Amino acid sequence: MAGPQDKAWSEGYAAGKRGRPETVSPYKKGAFSIAWQQGWQIGVKARDDKEA
Repeated sequence: MAGPQDKAWSEGYAAGKRGRPETVSPYKKGAFSIAWQQGWQIGVKARDDKEA
């Protein structure tokens, strides 16, 4: 079972892959925010790579 930080990362990844802005993160500070942002960045890169 995935931990809470893994869940935050996955949510960020999905948002980035769908083209949602980074500002939609429900996490405003702390480890969950960092995990979400890291997932979001990788999701954006995955989307950009797919479109290239």
